[in-house]
Amino acid sequence: MITVPVWAQPLAVEPRCTVQITDVYTARSAENGQRPPLSGQWKTVTLPHEWSWRLTDPVDDVWYRIEWRQDCVAGVQESVALLLRSIVMAGEVYINDHFLWRDKQLVEPLSRSFNMPRYWLLPNTWIKEGTNTVWIRAVGIKHQSV
Repeated sequence: MITVPVWAQPLAVEPRCTVQITDVYTARSAENGQRPPLSGQWKTVTLPHEWSWRLTDPVDDVWYRIEWRQDCVAGVQESVALLLRSIVMAGEVYINDHFLWRDKQLVEPLSRSFNMPRYWLLPNTWIKEGTNTVWIRAVGIKHQSV
């Protein structure tokens, strides 16, 4: 084996794209776990958010609406990745109106995959110019903590 010394130095390259979360909201799920309408009950929150502890009238599931934008140098489009540390206890995820992922069981017995980080590289065709939305439904059991 031959070894060669190398000198590491930071690259002086400006990022061609930046991604910024602009707003985060949560709302109780509509009937049958459906996404609630945009008008009305959405409340601003910060992440991470422990929804079961914040509600005076606990519910089994809520939706999160995370609005974000990707700003790139003209003519450039870079890939965007999404990392979710956890969803308690089960959930589903959409990017804009594209289905991305869902736990196997969203009703009892729940999948209980809450200790599983999730990572996805998002298809560029799903990303719009301007505001994009990550929709996350978190499903749990009221009055039960993990």
